[in-house]
Amino acid sequence: MVGMYKSISRVPTASGELNRFQDQVVPALNDVLKNIISKESIIEVTLSTSPVKVNHKLGRKPTGWIVVYSNAAAIVFTTEVSDSDIIELKANTTVTVKLIFI
Repeated sequence: MVGMYKSISRVPTASGELNRFQDQVVPALNDVLKNIISKESIIEVTLSTSPVKVNHKLGRKPTGWIVVYSNAAAIVFTTEVSDSDIIELKANTTVTVKLIFI
């Protein structure tokens, strides 16, 4: 299940070979788990032809976004990326979208 595990831990063993293997694999798997798209990273917002401020929760300026749900045919675009927390978005019509910011 995506988003179920936040991290994994090493399992102590008497095998030096298995411990060395875990030393290499566990940090790499934890890096992957940190970057898996989870429900928490999907933001739902209703947009219109007027700018709407959206907190994208990245902690940095976003590169872009992916629309993963839309209740209408619409074009979503930005008017301003003001800082590392907020982006202003609008659409060519009123639409509710679910976005993943990247």
